[in-house]
Order: sequence, then structure tokens, then C-alpha cells
Amino acid sequence: AGPIAGANNKTLNWWAQNTNIRGGFLVDGIKYKVELVSSLLDFGNVTEAVDYLMAQNISFLFLPWGTHFSIPASIAASRYDDLLMMAPATATSIAWQCQPGLHTGLLPDGCELPGTRRFKNAWSMRNKPSNFLIPAINLVYVEGAKSVFTVTENISFTIEMSSGGTTAASQLGMDLLGEYKLPDFSSIEPDTYATYATEVVQQIIEADPDVLIISSYAFCNFIMERMYKYRYLPKAIIRAGPCIYEIDRNYSKYLILTGNQWHKEANGYGFSESGLFRFNHFPYDDDQTSPQKFNNEFKEKFGHEPTDSDPMHYIMGLVLQNAIEGAGSVDDIDTIRQFLDNTNIETAVGGVSFDPIGRNVGSTFLLFQNDVVSERKIISPLSSANADFVYPMPTWGERIEDIQFLKYDSEVIIMVVTSVAIFVVLIYSILNIICRNKQAIKVSQPIFLGIFLIGSIITLSSNYFWLLYETNVSCSMRRWTLTLGFTIMFGSLFSRIYRIKSIFKLKGDDPVITLQQLMVNLVTLIGIDLVVLTLWTILSPTTYEKIIPDPDRPILNYRVCTNTLADQVFFYGIISEKIFTILCGIYISIQTWNLKYKIFNESKYIAFSIYNCLFFFLLSAVTLFIDDRELSMYIRCFVVVAVNIICTSTIMIPKFYYAVSGYQIAWGNRLSSSNSGSKRSNIPSNGYKLSDDPKQMQYYMEELNRYRVKYGLLPSEDSSSTIVSRTETSSISTSSQETSRLKRNNSDNETERIQDLEERLKRYENNYGLLSSEEASTSCIEDFLIENTSEPSYSTGIDSISAIS
Repeated sequence: AGPIAGANNKTLNWWAQNTNIRGGFLVDGIKYKVELVSSLLDFGNVTEAVDYLMAQNISFLFLPWGTHFSIPASIAASRYDDLLMMAPATATSIAWQCQPGLHTGLLPDGCELPGTRRFKNAWSMRNKPSNFLIPAINLVYVEGAKSVFTVTENISFTIEMSSGGTTAASQLGMDLLGEYKLPDFSSIEPDTYATYATEVVQQIIEADPDVLIISSYAFCNFIMERMYKYRYLPKAIIRAGPCIYEIDRNYSKYLILTGNQWHKEANGYGFSESGLFRFNHFPYDDDQTSPQKFNNEFKEKFGHEPTDSDPMHYIMGLVLQNAIEGAGSVDDIDTIRQFLDNTNIETAVGGVSFDPIGRNVGSTFLLFQNDVVSERKIISPLSSANADFVYPMPTWGERIEDIQFLKYDSEVIIMVVTSVAIFVVLIYSILNIICRNKQAIKVSQPIFLGIFLIGSIITLSSNYFWLLYETNVSCSMRRWTLTLGFTIMFGSLFSRIYRIKSIFKLKGDDPVITLQQLMVNLVTLIGIDLVVLTLWTILSPTTYEKIIPDPDRPILNYRVCTNTLADQVFFYGIISEKIFTILCGIYISIQTWNLKYKIFNESKYIAFSIYNCLFFFLLSAVTLFIDDRELSMYIRCFVVVAVNIICTSTIMIPKFYYAVSGYQIAWGNRLSSSNSGSKRSNIPSNGYKLSDDPKQMQYYMEELNRYRVKYGLLPSEDSSSTIVSRTETSSISTSSQETSRLKRNNSDNETERIQDLEERLKRYENNYGLLSSEEASTSCIEDFLIENTSEPSYSTGIDSISAIS
């Protein structure tokens, strides 16, 4: 046989060089060198070129890339029985299969037998067009696609591709929602492409399929432009066919590209998803056929990576070599033709095996999908995939990052709820100022109540900095508002009950704790927080980091505050301090639990507030295990608002009630309001007229003596004897006589001690705002007695009780 003719192709020349380096073809024990002669590209007419090459005794012909070469060359080669031809182009059924009466311009009339092979001496290295879309249809079906719409250009190649895709979809049970046939781009003016694209996109939007198949040469970019204009996208778009107008990078993202049989990263064994199409494997251990090996050696040889057509030219030589060496002859064309028909080998473009009309149906179609930067990635077969298939494809809106303040309705809701809560606390603050001279407010120190409410407002304001929108400022302010707000709020609350506890537990000459001292203590606590927060801010500056949950959907990007090791140390340190503060408050509350005066006794209210704090704190802990950021935000907001509203309402509402209802510290019979009939003006300035009831009188005198003992004014044994003597001599019949006797039993020395007690208690109550100076001069001893003594059951209903002056 003569030499091999081929396209003036560097890849074929490289194949020939490599083959000759290895010794050439081994045929029946003899090695033959490969010689490439003239190229079809040297001739203006393909038919004349074939005739010329046959006159040069050419037996094997490699065609250049393109149907415009393969069809006329195949027709010319069919006139010769001893010329075998291989083409890298796609072989459509309409061209390579006999169809009587068919006229397509280039093709002759019919064949002898319909459906049989038209070109007996030609083989195509490309798979048949009807198989192009099958892998893609398989893939979207597995992902859950249910419906398909096809757009097909009126060209045999694109028609056959689209037909194969719809057939596969029907076999899988997918709904075919429509098909739009575009005219052959060469038959219309280019300025009408956009008009057709607008019409087809309107139909696509109306059908709203899961999958859109675009099988076209010229209309791809125009269709994508119109879909962007209408802000519409299906769940997947399969682009089949070579778009001569390249799709804009902004529109080509996430398109599924099919029809490719080679990629430098393809390797491994394939798979069969539904049985409709078998994916053959790419060998990865053969130096001659490995895609990676081919790519690396090609790049080393030519200084750049191969194009999609380069490996197709190379394997034509490998297939021919396999057939010639298998036939054991370079002259027996019929035997070589038979071996070519029965080819079944693995190459750098996958498997090679031919169907009855000479098309390679053994090759593996690779599926690509353009990623977020329009870079082509392999998504199928899985053995070769270097990226995950993105389905459904991101909508136009999902492809744009949109991180902004109050982007979500939930953030607006949080802002409104928090603002309402702050408004409620402000109302409490205003009422505190208005009622500051009422006894119920005055005894609780209005200034500390105001500080308590300010702390609540600061704590509530943390919700404004804990939305879904994060900045460096919000990350920092969250720390400051929560920490300082808690300290101011509960620090002032616990300071007040500590002062009350100190008042009612005061012994002998214990020093008085003044408001100024309590303020210094509170400022000290706040100062500690300021120092810690300042160090925290300096040593671990607050920053946010961007979280990208889905690189393909920038719309889902969000920010979170960083959480370094230093942040955790400071955080848990502050938490420990706050827990210690709460425990101290609980301890003080327990000590003042049994105070009789309601306006003093806040222990139960504070205990209820602390209970709710702990409960909601535990509730907020669930946010650590919730991935839903919006739900976590709702829980945090609810916890902050609930804790503050419950605490402030529990503390303030009873006080406002007492203030409005006129509640006063009860004098003598502990009447509940100033209008109950007992007026302080009725209390005489001196005398022991406690009651006309001797038992009632005896009860109060015994209690007075008990307090004399407590404060060192009377020895315990004297108290006991005095009480006994009074018990023995008391008479129910004549209360005036009992009163006179009791007065006489008081020695001058004891009277001085009583006066001393009176003065001490007067200073005590006056200093702490329990009574005005005038009131203290007449009633301080009895007030103190009633405050710390359990009343007998018969004490209620007494009309009036006077005090010791």
C-alpha cells in the first residue's frame, strides 16, 4: 500500500512521529513506517483532491475537522473500493444513512437500501448526534427535573440532537412542554435573530419548563440575552451545538454543555444512570491513551494545551493502526475494513466502536457546566467530574451579593418590637419621675429606679446591633450594650435591696450606708466593665467575616462576627462575673424575704425576675444548635425583650400601684391606705395610751421590752421579770389602772434609755427616707416595732393606736 494522506495537521504529524519512534506498524512480523503526504487543504476542491490522491496510490485518508470536508470527501471516496477514510466530524443520520429520494445539495439521490450505510469506506470518530443530549437528560432527570422545552434550529445536525434529547426525556417519563423551531441562520438576515429570540423566550416563560434545551448555531446568545431581560431562568439549560456567536460570559454561567468527548482531566470508570446510555471509561494507566498523559505531552511538544479537535486527529491514527495490525496486512482493504467495523478500543477520547453506518457510538460524552466565573467544569461522568452539578441553576437575582441593612422583613419586625419595649421602659421612667415624692417610690430611691430603667434601655438596644446585617461596629456595640446594660440594670437593683437589708438588720451603732456609698459601689461595678470591655476591644478588635454558604448563589452570603480564642476568654470571664452578681442578689433577696412592709419587700419580685432571667438564658442557649440565622435572631430578640419587660414590670408596676392607690406604711393598726380612717395627726405627742384593751396593751409593751433587750437598753432577766409582772398584774376590767401601773414601774434610768432608743430609731428612719423629720419625731419607735413584729390575730379591726413619743 501507498503512504497515508492527511490534513496538514500538526497532531497527525506528531502521531506519525511517535509511531515511527516506536518502530511503526507491526504487520505480520514486519514493521512499516508511517508516511504522511499531501493535505486536502492544499486543494480548492475536495473531490479533485481525492481523485488526485488516488492517482498517487493513496489507500488511507484522514480528513480535516468539519462536515464541509467529510461529506464531499466521503462521496468522492465511495467511488473507490480501495480507499479507507476517517473523519473527526460528526456524522448525522441524514448524511450517513441511506434515505431514498433525499436531496440535500451535497448528497446524491438515495441509496440502494433504505436505512443502510451510505459511505462504506468512511468512519466518523464522533458519536452520533442523537446521543449528544442523552447524558444531560439522564443527569437532570436524576436531579428531579420533570419537564422539557426544546429550541431547535432548522439544521440536520441540531434537529437530530434535539430529537435524541426529547426521545430520551419521553422514555424517562418527563413532560414535553413545547418545541420551537428556529429557521436556519443562513437563510435569514442577522438583524432578525433578536426578534426570533424574543418570541421564543416569551413561549418559554409561558411554558415554564424545568429544563430548556437550546440546539442552535446562531441564536444561543440572543436567547440568553432575552431571558436576562425578562429576569427568567428555568432550573437547567442544556446548550447543544456549536454557538457561532459566543455567549456572553455573564449569560453563560451554569449552562450545561454537551457533545464533548475529551478533556485533560477526564479519567476513571464511567457509570450508567438509567440504562439509556452507557458511559465508557477513560483509561488512566496507558501512556498512549490517558487524557492527562496526552495533554502533558502535547503541551510539552507544542507549548500549549490541545484543543478539543487535537485528540480526535490523534486517535484516528491509533484506530487505523489497530485495524491494520489486527488484519495483519496493509494491502487487504476488505479485511482492514472489517477490523475497523469491529473496533473496540479505549483512547484519549474514551471508547471507540462503530455502529452499522460507521459512526463512533462507543465514545463517552463529557458534560460540562460553566461555573460562577464562566469556567468550564466537568460534571459527568462522576469518575471524571471535577465539580458538582449545580441544579437548579441560580436565578439572575441569586447571582448578585446583596448584604444590606434591614434587608429582611424579620429585621424590621425585630426593630419594631424592640422599639416598643424601649417605649414601655421610657413610660416607666417618666412615671418614676412624676411619682418620685410618693412614699412607695421615695422609699425605693427614685434615682436608683431611674438607673435601673436606663440599664434596661441599654440592654434592649443590643437588639439593634444583633440583626442579620453585621458590621464591625455592630459586633463591638453588641458586647458593650449587653455588658453595661446588665451591670447598670441589676447592679442598681441589687444595691437598693442591699441598702434595705442593711437598714432592717442594723444593730447598735452600726454605721449608716448612705446613697452616696451605694452610688460609689455601682460606679465601681460599671468601671470594672469599662476596663474589661476596653481591654477586650484593644486586644481582640471586633471584625466580621463573610460566610459563603453557596458559592453559586452570592445572594445567600452573609456576615458573622469573628470569635477568636481571646474573645472566648473575655466572654466567659464576663459571664462568670454576671453569674456571681446574680448569686449575690439572690443571697440578699433571701435575707430580706420576710420584711412586713410591702413597699420595702422587693425580694419576691426580684426572685421572680431572676427566675425569668435564668429561664430565658437557657432558652437562648438553643440558638447555639440552630443553623437558621433568622430563627436564632427571633429567639435572641424575644429573650432580651422578655427579660427586660418582665423585670422592669415586676419591679415598677407594684410601686406605681401603691403610689396611685395611696398606700402608706401602716401606723399602729397597719391600715392599707391614707384614707382608711387612721391619720397621723391623731397620734398624741406623748403618753402610753396604746389601747383600751389590756391584752392589746400588754402585747405591745412586751414587744417594746424585747427590743429594749435587743438594743442593750434592758438586761434580758429584767425584761423577763418585767413581762411576768405585767402579765400577773394586768386586769381586763380597768385599762386606765393598768396604764398607770406600767408608767410607775418605769424607773428614771429606764426612761432615759427609752428616750435614747427613740432618738436612735428616729435618726435611723429619717436617714433612710422612711419618714419625714416631722413624722419621725412622733412615730419612729412604733413604726420600727410594727415592721419587725408579727401581729396577733386580734390586732385587726382596732380603730386607732397611738404611739410612744
